[in-house]
Amino acid sequence: RIIEMKYLGNRKVKDSFVYNELMIKRDPFYQKEKSDIQLIATAVGII
Repeated sequence: RIIEMKYLGNRKVKDSFVYNELMIKRDPFYQKEKSDIQLIATAVGII
């Protein structure tokens, strides 16, 4: 959901908007975002 809101939406949104909207704190947000990006990169064969 983080990747969808931040990178796949029609408008540019700030990180703070995303983690407030999803009701998660800042540090877990960045951990989850990093993990999601790594999963996508692995899935498309970048890493």
